Amino acid sequence: MSQGPNAVQWLDTTFKSPERTAELLRPDLESGLITPNDYRTAVAFLPGPHRYYPVIYSATSTAAFAGFVKLRRWQLTSPRIFALGFVSNFAGLIWGQIERARVHYRFAHQLENPTGFSQALQNVNMRTGGKEPLRWALPGADRDLLQRGLTEPGTMGEEGRSHEDEWAKEPTGIPSDVSQTSHSSSSTNPPNTSGSTAATQTSRNATKWDEIRAANARGAQNSAWDVLRQQHERERMLERQQQQQRSSDNGSFASPPSTRYSDDDRAREQARFDAMLEAERRMSRE
Repeated sequence: MSQGPNAVQWLDTTFKSPERTAELLRPDLESGLITPNDYRTAVAFLPGPHRYYPVIYSATSTAAFAGFVKLRRWQLTSPRIFALGFVSNFAGLIWGQIERARVHYRFAHQLENPTGFSQALQNVNMRTGGKEPLRWALPGADRDLLQRGLTEPGTMGEEGRSHEDEWAKEPTGIPSDVSQTSHSSSSTNPPNTSGSTAATQTSRNATKWDEIRAANARGAQNSAWDVLRQQHERERMLERQQQQQRSSDNGSFASPPSTRYSDDDRAREQARFDAMLEAERRMSRE
């Protein structure tokens, strides 16, 4: 694989058997993060014999060199023999590591959804008690998508979160019942103090507005009665002025008896009218 021996070593030590591989990847298969074909390919490949390639190639190289020495009939006590034997052993080890990485690279290119499978490996790392997130991704995976934690149907699961946030919370692909259980304490609704405070403030404002509207209504009613009374007073004053004008025109300064009687009647009517206005005003205030 292009990520180096650390990624290859982690894959080979984590997925040690087909049963273990199936167990670790099944939650991500059920959540739709990885495809069934990628699941079957991983179960068949990851626990394969490629994990032993360095040892096999090293032993093969050493055995080939020993056969060559025996064929040449060289002295086994010669320092040159030991040096060449060490070099052949080391060359076989390096060759095995290269072949091991190469088969992993071919495996990664066989995946239908390398981005989703890379996220599934992050989830497996969390399920197996990894101390930190994996810092590599499979060849062909969208690294920007993995870093941002964006979501696409069938690619990154139902939620898109960054690796650090995901590591701090939970892996993608865990069954919903487990996720709901783990978040049961955090999902409890705290007392909505802000809502109750807002409701109290709203009720207080409504009460104040009611008082203002009632006062305005009473003021409007009182003003209407006052206007009516003032109009009546103006009519009385106008009538008196007209009577005085007629009296002055006739040369008489004393009011006739009929005029006095009419003034008394108007006074009684005015008193009755004032009493009626006052009664109506009190009723409107109540």
